[in-house]
Parts: sequence; C-alpha cells; structure tokens
Amino acid sequence: MKKSNMKPQPNQDTAALSQRVYDDLKKMIVSGDLIPGNRLNQKELADKLGVSRTPLLAAFNKLIQENLLESTPNRGVYVKQLSLMEIADLYDIRLQLEPLGAQKAAEHVDGQMIQELSNILNEYEEAVKIDNVLRIIQLDALFHSSIMKFSKNSFLYNMVVNFDIIMVSNRIGLLNEHHKSLEEHKALLVAISDGNTEKAKTIMHNHIKDARQNLLHRLSVLNMTYIKM
Repeated sequence: MKKSNMKPQPNQDTAALSQRVYDDLKKMIVSGDLIPGNRLNQKELADKLGVSRTPLLAAFNKLIQENLLESTPNRGVYVKQLSLMEIADLYDIRLQLEPLGAQKAAEHVDGQMIQELSNILNEYEEAVKIDNVLRIIQLDALFHSSIMKFSKNSFLYNMVVNFDIIMVSNRIGLLNEHHKSLEEHKALLVAISDGNTEKAKTIMHNHIKDARQNLLHRLSVLNMTYIKM
C-alpha cells in the first residue's frame, strides 16, 4: 500500500475525517489489503492514512458495529474472519432478503437498470474466461447489490451491501462454480428485464440456496467445522 500524502488537519471536521478513514479502511478490507484474522496495527494505519488515532478509533468502532472488524481484550482489533456457522447464517439471511429484492427490481425495471446489470455480467463473463477469481467474487457481489439498489428499498440495499462486503473480504465464493453462477445470473437478468416478478424471485431464491449448499459442502470437505446443511 502507498502511504497517503494527506496530513492531519487540526481544523478539519472530526466527523468528516472519521468518515474518510472509515471509507478508506472499508476499501482496504474489500481489496484484501487488510486480511481477515490479522491484527490491525493502529500506529501503522494512522500513519498510512495521515490521521491521528482519534478518527481511526472512531472508524474502528463503526466497522466493528458492521461486523467487518472484531475486537477482543487479548488480541486487539482485527478484520473479522467468519466461521462456517457464520457463513451459513449469512446465507440464511440473504435467502430471506434477496429474493424480495429481485422481485422488487423486476417491478421497477427500466433501461438504465438493464444496461447496468448487463455491463456487470459482461465483465463477470470476461473474468470467468480468464479465471480471475477475486474479480469474479467482486463482480458477483456488485451484481447482487445492484439488484438490491434497483429494488428501491434503501433498508434492503444497505443490509445486502454490508453482507457483500463481509463475503468479499472473507473471499466467500472462492469455491463456487462460477460458470454455473454466470448462467443463473443471466437467467435472473432475463426475468428482471421481462418484469416477471415471481420468476425473478424464484431464480434468486434457488441461486442463493444452491450457492449456500455448494459452498458449505466444499468447505466441510476441506475439514472445516461441520454444519448441517
């Protein structure tokens, strides 16, 4: 990572500075610059971001509330690393929320929505061709969060975006069948484009359910904690 050229500004609004640090840390989590399970060095991060520890700690607290960071008395603050049970819980929540989001997006379908989702899928397909796994995971999250955005339900969108960040930071989806996922995304886009609300809802439900079962099965094969699927 390159050190920021920004220096602490004595008169800079504290809330705005904390928000900037929060945004920077979130980007570092998503990019993999900050690795799940690794302890965060406060002094190093403060120097890198060109801030004092006060806005850094404020950003830490916000990210802890969003389950992106975790704090323990003996370990300090570190990027949250999900257990297999937590991954299952995350998919269970997505299974309830995202089919509704797909249904609502189909209700509000327009040209801008179709174009934006099509562009994401085109990039996704190119990433699959060259087996760029990290980019595939990022584009998968972007496709899902964009559908939630077009649902026009801000509460739903904000929740799913946070889940997507957690999944990307933990590289969840690394073991998914990306070609199959791409075809399911294409079918979902067709249903949304046609304004077929029930079909969009059903496809999204089955897509997330299959992804959950596939991922948990593969992780259990790798000798991670067993969970009943």
